[in-house]
Amino acid sequence: MKTNQSGTKKLFILSAVLLILAILGYMYVFTLIKNLSVQNANLETTYAQSLESNTELSEAKIANDQGLSYKNQLSSHFIGQGDQASLDFVNYLEKTAASFGLQYSIETVDAVDDPNLSGSGLGNIQITFKTNGKWTDTIKFVSMLENTPYSLNIARIDLDVKTPTTSSKPATVKNVSGAGAGYVWQGIYRFSVVKVK
Repeated sequence: MKTNQSGTKKLFILSAVLLILAILGYMYVFTLIKNLSVQNANLETTYAQSLESNTELSEAKIANDQGLSYKNQLSSHFIGQGDQASLDFVNYLEKTAASFGLQYSIETVDAVDDPNLSGSGLGNIQITFKTNGKWTDTIKFVSMLENTPYSLNIARIDLDVKTPTTSSKPATVKNVSGAGAGYVWQGIYRFSVVKVK
């Protein structure tokens, strides 16, 4: 019996050791899985934050691109900063008048402070521009002034019909409807343009 008890005791000890080893193994695996689960959750959070950051960057890039587009559109409404930009605008007027077949001259160009624009970094340039040419060409130039992309405020346009030999002759309906055949039309345009200071 002693050998039988000794075998049962050994078997019991062996079972107890195996059970303790199984519990320790279970605890080790459970801890390992728990740590991996925490790491996985951290990686998922990092990935989500990265996606959110990329989305925000993409949205910011789109907003920036759109802002640049708006800035370019807006800046095309103003004469740029510096004297060269003002000269470029005057050259634009001259080239446009010449392209319509008009003779032209710049009468005045003055920089003027506008109280409505104070503190905005903008000012006005007042221009008096004179043209001579056919009625249709003169009206094309007037239309260009009205539809120019620049922020232009037309103060006054004076159109007068001239003949090559006389200084002035009143315009009649016949002259206007006949497109001013044989007459030279003089246009005097007074306007101001917004300029970046």
